[in-house]
Amino acid sequence: MRSRTLGHVSVSRFANAKLSFFAMLVLAAVSPQWGQASELERHQLVYSCQEQIAPDQLVIMGGTSAQSISPAQAGAQIDARINNIRALVTAKRGSLVLLDRLRAARNPDPSERKAGDEFLPFLQIQRFEAVFPTNSNIDQLLESLFKLGMDRYGKSVRIDEYSARNFSSLTRYRFSALRSKLEAFVARCRATKLKAICPHANACRQSGYATITARYLTEEGPRDLALNLTGDAMLMRSMETLEPSSAEAITFELQGSVSRSYVSAEQ
Repeated sequence: MRSRTLGHVSVSRFANAKLSFFAMLVLAAVSPQWGQASELERHQLVYSCQEQIAPDQLVIMGGTSAQSISPAQAGAQIDARINNIRALVTAKRGSLVLLDRLRAARNPDPSERKAGDEFLPFLQIQRFEAVFPTNSNIDQLLESLFKLGMDRYGKSVRIDEYSARNFSSLTRYRFSALRSKLEAFVARCRATKLKAICPHANACRQSGYATITARYLTEEGPRDLALNLTGDAMLMRSMETLEPSSAEAITFELQGSVSRSYVSAEQ
């Protein structure tokens, strides 16, 4: 039987060509492509790095108080003292951070009154932090601040008159731009470790697990810090409490994981 022709190609030859082309597509779908990488197995690898970072800020915490017969007079006394304290701090390459101003008043107690004594019912306390470089002479700074009217001491300055009689720690150490320093540390660690673990970048994938831990000394004893990293974002939980009692460098340790795939190419 002869087949009808369509131009120069017969209908039966055209149908056979279509079937052959379809068969090639099926084979291509189920067969590995030339040079295509096929994943064989995957391993989770843990890496770690350490880096020491030293505090660069000395913080003296306290306040100055004034009692007066009127609130305006007490406020004026406080303002004058703060101006003198600010001038000293600036001259010593520091900065003065004013916190809240506490105000209180009380009625006279007859048992405390003496003939001729002037009763001063109003009290104001200006809390502040004086921030200096860590190589500053602490004792000289404290002596100068005492002479200029610093009469409240420590981080927890209160209205309570007994707060001036209790012993309180005067100094803390802090880190400026600690977040950016830790992020740079993480970037250096990952770049170094991943290059060693994964010579071929397409064979590795950074997992979400990474933590930074540190141990530092406080007045109450050693304290541990733990920071979690999700991707490239750092959760700053507990970092605001990182105020060691010493200017010594703290060792930060980064622990993370990498998912590495062993791949091979079909030749």
